[in-house]
Amino acid sequence: MPRSLCFVIALVSACSSDDKAGPDAPLPDARPPDGASECNALAVSGPVISLDNVASAAPTPQGGTASPGTYVLTSAKTYTGTGGASGPSGSSYRAATSNDGTHFQYTEELTTASGTRPTQLAGTFSTSGTTFTRTNTCPDQTAATLHFDATATEFTFYEQTGQRTTALTFTKQ
Repeated sequence: MPRSLCFVIALVSACSSDDKAGPDAPLPDARPPDGASECNALAVSGPVISLDNVASAAPTPQGGTASPGTYVLTSAKTYTGTGGASGPSGSSYRAATSNDGTHFQYTEELTTASGTRPTQLAGTFSTSGTTFTRTNTCPDQTAATLHFDATATEFTFYEQTGQRTTALTFTKQ
């Protein structure tokens, strides 16, 4: 799925699908086509979170077990490596996700200089070690693999694109 992530996976790559894409790059619209139903009933909720650049290596994913429930985005960071960019990227997210242990729903609003792009995803997921694999059933039938950390109340998805790793952290509500 180009330029998007989900189960917050939709989030992570939405902002960094290639090193040439920046905050001014046009955003694809991930809404269902006209006449199609929405992917899920999960409302975008939680605070607007600034995507911040961090000039260091990303933490090493630890894996874990994400508890079923509803989560909202509470942190968004792009690790740019030692000597890389630091500070606000100019982009922000507002996102929520829910899971029942095998199925997920995800909804977000990504705001960049190009405008705000909504995304909705739904599908199934599995984990193994530090790997999180999701398979969309809506709006398309694509799959993605990310690394993650999880505790009983929080999870973080990591997506590496070139020399950058974006980490999106969600907290259970």
